[in-house]
Amino acid sequence: MDIWMDLLFGNAVGLAGVLTVLATFIIVVTLVAMIFIKANKDKGDE
Repeated sequence: MDIWMDLLFGNAVGLAGVLTVLATFIIVVTLVAMIFIKANKDKGDE
């Protein structure tokens, strides 16, 4: 468990990088989902 603690909390730069990647991934997925839902609603209106 000590190794995991060192990886998670000892390497702040690595942790920040992981958080940045996760945040970017979540934002991209959310935007794509919103565009997809909006496109489907537009098709339904026609």
